[in-house]
Amino acid sequence: MSVDFRMLSGALAALLSVSLIGCGPATKTDAPPVSIEDAEASTGGEAAHSHAETYPAAVAELDGMRAAIETAFAANDTSAADGPIHEVGHVLEELVGMAKKAELGDEAVTAIEGAVEKLFDSFTAVDDKIHGREGKDYSDVKAEVDAAFDVLRQYLPKQE
Repeated sequence: MSVDFRMLSGALAALLSVSLIGCGPATKTDAPPVSIEDAEASTGGEAAHSHAETYPAAVAELDGMRAAIETAFAANDTSAADGPIHEVGHVLEELVGMAKKAELGDEAVTAIEGAVEKLFDSFTAVDDKIHGREGKDYSDVKAEVDAAFDVLRQYLPKQE
């Protein structure tokens, strides 16, 4: 499993922010305290995100994000791909749990875990490239992404 350095850097930034508390002069404010959820929602944080709650809906959501990323790269607009790439990570983090909840079976869950790992690796490489680090263009990972999506689609309910 790969390490998401963006998450680690965010955690480090939070830790540094916490360590600086108390370094400045104390100020009194009449403003009421704000909940974490309200703060995140007002700044576009995690609480502002809502994603699919079932395996089939999550696969459909991921497929839409994949299409947006592919379209952005085809138009040479990597900034348009950045948001969907980050959102992909949020959905992938929950996908295996959704598969277990849907009681797809051990074999399916194992296959889905492998596909999720490949998708994390592929989209992390693309995200690295977007942010000027050593990475890959979407065209370099497209075949891997498509193969992983084929695995995810195998475990969708059959349409009658």
